[in-house]
Amino acid sequence: MPHTKKRMSIKEIFYVVVVMTVTAFILSPVIAITKGASAVSNCQANLKKIGNSIKMYLADWDDTYPTNRVATGNLVPSCRLSWVGTDIATGKAYKFHYGTTWVEGLYNYMEAIVAKEDTSSVWKCPAALFAQAGVNATEKASAAVTYVFNFTLLEKPESIIRNRSKMMIVRETDRLVASVTCAVPRVNGSDMPTTGVATAPTIDSTSQIQAPFHMRPDVAIKDGSTSPVTDPTVKIHGNGSHILFADGHIKLYNAREFFKTPVGIAQANSNWDYTDSAFYNYINTAPAYQGIHKAIQITP
Repeated sequence: MPHTKKRMSIKEIFYVVVVMTVTAFILSPVIAITKGASAVSNCQANLKKIGNSIKMYLADWDDTYPTNRVATGNLVPSCRLSWVGTDIATGKAYKFHYGTTWVEGLYNYMEAIVAKEDTSSVWKCPAALFAQAGVNATEKASAAVTYVFNFTLLEKPESIIRNRSKMMIVRETDRLVASVTCAVPRVNGSDMPTTGVATAPTIDSTSQIQAPFHMRPDVAIKDGSTSPVTDPTVKIHGNGSHILFADGHIKLYNAREFFKTPVGIAQANSNWDYTDSAFYNYINTAPAYQGIHKAIQITP
């Protein structure tokens, strides 16, 4: 007699589907944790390479940190990046077409560090949104980086830093931006204009520092939910994000360790230390702030 292949019954198919669904449900947290851990590791590796490229830059430029100036010469909180591609004349990535930016200033050093690898991936945290943001359409179109530089260190000598283990140099953000800075000093009580300033403002106890840990409102994605308070960009890896410090170490901070104000501004009554003459994440010795008091130095 011919062999007849037995078919699965509806009940058997149902049991298989149930088992597969339950298995997927059980494994999904494990997969998510593994993926999250991988993103943290990759992001830390990126920041390590950025830190090493900054060290190389300092060695070549009289121990002075990079700049972020537009073609008109002004020092700006953010600047458009050059178009993507390779310059036929130099064989290297296009740079400095719209200004002398901190990102493009590190290109050569980054290429030396990663050798034949694709350098573009080093500038992006895999946990970021990968949504582009910018102060205008052209800057937004060039957004390709998820790391921002501390404005108060632009063009400053390395010797100005008194505590390298606490001084924030670079932090990550949750969206693609161009050559953007954080911790931007306000000018006469207002946000620094997007067109910039000729010279960096002097930092003292009367100063206000805009968005040391959050995106500037004018750089945020215009989707109605990007205010520094309701949608802080410090929650990239679970409930925190990374900071690269002047001594080269990288730390993942919980969002609690970044101060929050309605407009994301650091000011004297809550962030200025009169002994150090510097801004910090918190100036509060109360028990609730143990471990995060003066943990991150915002200004040198």
